[in-house]
Amino acid sequence: MVDPFLSIHHLRDNIFDTAGIQYPISIRDQMIRGRKLVDRGFENGLINDKDKNLLVVGAGAGGVSAAIRAAVDFKVKTVILEREVDAFVAQAQAFTRYVDPVQYDFPRDGWDAGCFPPLGTPPMPLTYLKGFGNFLVADWRKELNAAIRSANGLLHFSPSHKVTSYNVTSDKKIQATVAPAPITKGQTMQSFLWPLDFGMAINCVGIAAERTNIAKYSGPNFWSRDSITDLHLGTSSSPATAVISGAGDGALQDFIRMATSRDTAKEVYLAIKSADPSFFSTIEMKLYSLDDQCQRAYAIGGEKRHDHPLLDWMHKQTNELADNVLADPALKNAVKQMLRSDLPTIDLIMECDHFDRCYALNRLVALLLIKAIEEKTGQTVITPNHSLSDVQCVAPGSNHFKHRHDVKTNQRSGTCADPNRSSTPNVAKQVDVVIVRHGAYAATTATIQGTPTSTRPLARQTLPYHVND
Repeated sequence: MVDPFLSIHHLRDNIFDTAGIQYPISIRDQMIRGRKLVDRGFENGLINDKDKNLLVVGAGAGGVSAAIRAAVDFKVKTVILEREVDAFVAQAQAFTRYVDPVQYDFPRDGWDAGCFPPLGTPPMPLTYLKGFGNFLVADWRKELNAAIRSANGLLHFSPSHKVTSYNVTSDKKIQATVAPAPITKGQTMQSFLWPLDFGMAINCVGIAAERTNIAKYSGPNFWSRDSITDLHLGTSSSPATAVISGAGDGALQDFIRMATSRDTAKEVYLAIKSADPSFFSTIEMKLYSLDDQCQRAYAIGGEKRHDHPLLDWMHKQTNELADNVLADPALKNAVKQMLRSDLPTIDLIMECDHFDRCYALNRLVALLLIKAIEEKTGQTVITPNHSLSDVQCVAPGSNHFKHRHDVKTNQRSGTCADPNRSSTPNVAKQVDVVIVRHGAYAATTATIQGTPTSTRPLARQTLPYHVND
């Protein structure tokens, strides 16, 4: 019998990949993938403690979880190759991005535990506690170094190296050609054959580049330091003005932070709920049902024409729940109290009239805040069926996202399900802050047997909330 978990991550031979997963893609999900791939690889004899070694490409949360699991728990000789200068580079500069490993399990039991795995479940190779990304990375690097010491030579970490190609021998041994990652752009480095064969290789390089650019403008990356929660968004304007382009979790996270100056949707929700906890039991039950129905349908979709009816229905249903909350005067007041005193003028630009596939907590909290802002200011927050076409900094020679920018948009015809939508240009306007959250480009793998292999779009999946073994 073919192992189902190995199958959905399989590239070729005994080479597996987590970089092309469409959904879900959170840090927690990648940690689960990394550990479970090692567990199933060990069960199926792809790796062992004798002569079938493991190669892990990428030292993010998923890759390091896989490597520690293999070397420390199964005594498998394991090599981690990372093209950056250290592990967990993506989150290392996340001084302003607060992460909570289980808040998006909302409204399921344990969503507010603040740690992964929740108390009482088996430990993971890395400890994942809520906090700012840079502090999380500091702890994870200590855990990686401790694992390297405790593995007694079985775990090797080689930063500043990348795999350029794989070769699989007739007896299914994997050979990796490796090159030092260039320090300078355009620099050519001499490749070499890594002096160890592998029984299994796992590609854990994550996403490629984020899509944060429009024309020549490039906004802040999701994990980079920002001034969203600073007074007036860190600008000299009062009130500040901002455009957020996107309708997924990244855009909604930044909208919630921008509207409240709070770090997480969880913090905002719990403050609102405290005004009448009993009221939200029904709301949470309905959200649970909606999310379950959406996930089941989304898992068998794959194109905009499949997703649009589902996401449109989900948006309308959640919008009704938000209206129910705001119909209660005490709860409406609680929502309004969450709005920051230096509330900026926010324009949330979406390519359709609904949010993308995103977490229930972000959807509900964002809609509550949008309605509260519109009632308080009389200004529309969402600009549906539009897209950014150009962003140009007013200050010569500058492209910083906190400087004044001329922003141009296009009005789109039809819905996102229509592949032939037309665009009509709008008049440009000036804003202080422009944030682009358009997802990410797909990562690619090294060549296999000399054949370039792009990471294939794997099926959308439903993962367990934690591991039980």
